[in-house]
Amino acid sequence: MGVYVNLKCRGCGESLTGGYVRTYAGIGEPLIDCPSCRTVNSHADRVTEWQLMGGLRRFWLLLTLGWSTLFFYGIGGTVLATFLLVKETIRSEEAVFAIIAAALAIGLLRLFLYFRKGIRLSRERMSSPMYREKLRRHGLN
Repeated sequence: MGVYVNLKCRGCGESLTGGYVRTYAGIGEPLIDCPSCRTVNSHADRVTEWQLMGGLRRFWLLLTLGWSTLFFYGIGGTVLATFLLVKETIRSEEAVFAIIAAALAIGLLRLFLYFRKGIRLSRERMSSPMYREKLRRHGLN
């Protein structure tokens, strides 16, 4: 079970997330403009651009997301393999390990694609001089 938050504007108290959303830490825009009062709200402690992350933060992000991917996809593969084994759809130990390995491979592929897309979008945002200036004005560059 995840943790859900409702991020509110520090200027007017309006919800910035449209209600409760699952918390997220990773690659993304560290500043949120309030649609109501135009106050710029920072959540750079959880989300920032790839180029602004230090080596330790990048490593920690990769480690935590990698570990959770291996854990959840490993459990999912194990549950699926156990179900198929109980239903006698599969009968060999090799098939069980193949299902678990396939689940882990799918999870790692998904994680790789997430990082590739996140880094690409981050580079696109950071290529805008206006965006970089906005980050600089708020002490994030």
